[in-house]
Amino acid sequence: MGFYLSMPGTITYKNTEPLTEVVRYVPAGKMLAETDAPFLTPNPYRGKRNEPHLVKYTIEKIASVRNQSIEETASILRDNFIRLFLSETRGGRN
Repeated sequence: MGFYLSMPGTITYKNTEPLTEVVRYVPAGKMLAETDAPFLTPNPYRGKRNEPHLVKYTIEKIASVRNQSIEETASILRDNFIRLFLSETRGGRN
């Protein structure tokens, strides 16, 4: 189908098992992480203004749920971003 699913900071909250189940089952090549700035700030900054640099906490949670290293997860998500937004077939630049 060609779609991607983006994981928000809310996956870092307590009692979010339905969201972490999504993280477990979404194909790695179809997942992104987002900030939803200024809302949905990940723990440990929940309740404060969200900023793009806080996406690292969402990536850490994705890595934990998928039993991957943070570096591996970040690399996969970066590659997905490039493929979605910067590939020649999408009108972007390589």
